Amino acid sequence: MATMRCPAIAFLLCLACAPVRADVAAGIAAYDAKQYEIALREFRTAAKAGDAHAMARLGGLYRNGHGVRQDSAQAMQWYRTADAAGDGRGSLGIGLLHERGQGVAKNPAEAQKWYRRAAERKVGLAYYLLGVARREGSGGAKRDAARALALFQEGVALGDESSVNAVGAAYLAGEGVAKDEAEARRWFQRSADAGDTTGMYVLGVMLRDGQGGSVDEIAAASWMRRAATKGDADAQVVLGQMYMEGLGVPRDAAQGMEWYRKSAKQGNGDAHNQLAAELYRGKRVTADLSQAKIHARAAADQGNSDAQGLLASILFAEAQESAAPDFSEVLALARASAEQKNANGEFLYGLYLFAGYGGAAKDLDAALPLFVSAAKKGHEGAKCMIDSGLATGQFKRGDLDFAEWPDILKALDRANSPECREWGLYAKIGFDARIGKRPSAAEPRSSTAKK
Repeated sequence: MATMRCPAIAFLLCLACAPVRADVAAGIAAYDAKQYEIALREFRTAAKAGDAHAMARLGGLYRNGHGVRQDSAQAMQWYRTADAAGDGRGSLGIGLLHERGQGVAKNPAEAQKWYRRAAERKVGLAYYLLGVARREGSGGAKRDAARALALFQEGVALGDESSVNAVGAAYLAGEGVAKDEAEARRWFQRSADAGDTTGMYVLGVMLRDGQGGSVDEIAAASWMRRAATKGDADAQVVLGQMYMEGLGVPRDAAQGMEWYRKSAKQGNGDAHNQLAAELYRGKRVTADLSQAKIHARAAADQGNSDAQGLLASILFAEAQESAAPDFSEVLALARASAEQKNANGEFLYGLYLFAGYGGAAKDLDAALPLFVSAAKKGHEGAKCMIDSGLATGQFKRGDLDFAEWPDILKALDRANSPECREWGLYAKIGFDARIGKRPSAAEPRSSTAKK
């Protein structure tokens, strides 16, 4: 192999530039095994010997703080050295630093320039990132779903797994191509077979829900377990739900809670919410209000609308027992949940406005639309409140602006809904958070590319 000209950088002056492929291969293997100190040693040895790919890999270690103290300046130096030597991953790394504002001013448009340079050097991940910008209309790129799909397909041709998932997502959502769930399922199957956890996760959801083919809960649980075992936090939550519900696996609440906890340790808000709901209700596991509150707050702090409603309920009960009750946080949480169109949040905030409770100003005109929105989503408590309001004359039938309301009233099981007869007990309804919420296969996961 021909010797490459060395870049004129002080710490690499006069180094031979022939690739040391054995060192690079060993470094990649160590990195994939999360043995970052070994990877650092191997890449450093190869980089000092002039291997441009190792230089880029070394930049990645410094950028992420893997095996070494995080140092964006060092990352940029190694990326620029790799780029000058013609390595596309170096170009890509410079773009990532600009996109995320690491060591430089955040500049998505500048990042796009470097991604294009990396793409010209046939880096598959660069095509994926350019495709994301086109799909979302970010980084100064014009939104163009068809162009995004073409870029993803270029990434696929170069072996990029993020691009495989992106093509699947395009078929699933019908973005840039006719919606085709069966075709989407084939793409996610391809990704899962290649060992990608996002592919495993989405394929598992599609198998569970029968999207793009028949339902197969056993296969769904198998794929979800494989992704969860690899540390995928979203898959850990869904696998926990499957154990709770006995879908594709024997019903086992202890196993379900264990998977929730594994995910929560990674900071997953949905996992914290599931733990909070289970520990609060105490129907499938032993109730623990103090732990429920901790997990509800962790999820609520991430904007989880279910958890906001549950935490509001917990804090409401605590405030009622206080000598100097303060309902300000309760109202803020209920309002935040309602603003996200969460049925339980709409119901709970509507209750405060309906009764002028907890420090809220009584406002029937504001409460009714909240109950209506929650009732349309199937919330029994909201149906009860509308029924009660009509019975007591506080709401008028002329105020209800949706045609299906008579059918909803017919479906309302008043015999088993004491709140419909004694609406003064309404607060009890608001204490239930949703259990076992199932994310759709089309629900977005992190768009951050896997490096």
